[in-house]
Amino acid sequence: MRMMMIWMMLLLLLLLLMMMMMMMMTMMVMSLAPAGVFNWPQTFAQSCSAPAQSPVNIDTSRLRVVQKEDSCPRIYYNNNMIRGSFINNGEAMGTMFAQVKLLQITFLLLREVTTVSKM
Repeated sequence: MRMMMIWMMLLLLLLLLMMMMMMMMTMMVMSLAPAGVFNWPQTFAQSCSAPAQSPVNIDTSRLRVVQKEDSCPRIYYNNNMIRGSFINNGEAMGTMFAQVKLLQITFLLLREVTTVSKM
């Protein structure tokens, strides 16, 4: 029993070490990317020097609002509860959702589609 606990602790320590290494590698890759978010203040020093700014500059004085009421279809959401069940096959837990009715929207035609989603 004691030997098994030692092995479990070593395995947990190894897993933690691997997770830390993966996080460090991800941070290195993100910081080395020339167009990455972390390098925006250096790459775009004139337009975005604050830490939460994007280099995209939208000139609002040149925007034009177009209002056409009949050009876009209206979208309505049906907020029913999601129904389904959990499945345990002895190896992993899964979900099986009941049939869900979705509204498929095209420009002029609205039709009802029934799907079954499995995860």
